[in-house]
Amino acid sequence: MLQEIFQREAAGMIRFLQFRRGHSMEEAEDLVQEGFVALHAYIQTKKLESVHGGLAWKFVLGKSRDHRKKKKLPVQSTLSDQLYAAASSAEASEGDSLEELHSAIQRALESLKPPADAILEMRIYEQLNAETIAAAVDLSVRQVNRHLEKARQVVAREMGAAGLNTEGWT
Repeated sequence: MLQEIFQREAAGMIRFLQFRRGHSMEEAEDLVQEGFVALHAYIQTKKLESVHGGLAWKFVLGKSRDHRKKKKLPVQSTLSDQLYAAASSAEASEGDSLEELHSAIQRALESLKPPADAILEMRIYEQLNAETIAAAVDLSVRQVNRHLEKARQVVAREMGAAGLNTEGWT
């Protein structure tokens, strides 16, 4: 079961960690392996009969976050900000710089606790819908929407503190 999930998800996880989180290929591979080892231990402890890919993503993202915090690196990479700028339909309001907007989002992501941080990250950077996120983090769609609403409030607060227009985030 876990081997099938690894074969199906590992390549995408490694790409995500490289391009969205700024890890090197070796770091990304190690973090995916560490995430699956931690998931295996969790399965054994909880005596779970089955798991799905979303739970594996949760463990791998947690390992990445821990690694970056331990090294005092930002959770997102500069490349991630550039990809967000290119992919996002949200634009900075007149007078607001896109860099200030990204900094506010970054501060909000760093202040959020799991799983809200991963949920907001998947919504903004991966542009996933609530149903897909719910499957990835093993929560109900209702719980995901609640976490997104709280995360939007944190982003709006960070934007307001930076003097940015919060329209669309509140």
